[in-house]
Amino acid sequence: MIDHYITTDISASIVDTLMARGWTLDRVAKTIDAPLSFVRGVQAQTHVLTMKDIKRLARQTGQTAELMVFNAFGPKSIKPELRGLFAATRTFLELSSSVRAEPARKRAKKRRDRTKAA
Repeated sequence: MIDHYITTDISASIVDTLMARGWTLDRVAKTIDAPLSFVRGVQAQTHVLTMKDIKRLARQTGQTAELMVFNAFGPKSIKPELRGLFAATRTFLELSSSVRAEPARKRAKKRRDRTKAA
């Protein structure tokens, strides 16, 4: 599972990003249905978020979980020769995130012609 690849650094970065967007630790805890002490532990890098937690947080921010995890890396942790690829991948994930965020269009139902009973 992907949960094995989510580190304490990534988890803390996700919480820090949400805090920078105006979220509170209490809101994070309520969103992932966890105690406030757990979220404080994530912030202190002693606990790790699961992919289920990240999906819940991503849904509330209007992005995909994949984009949320990807953004948690930050360009500073990427080797200079790979930063172009990193930026291109981020753009791709942002575009696919916006496509998923658009509401599905309802198709108009065809109505049958009304016929008179014989």
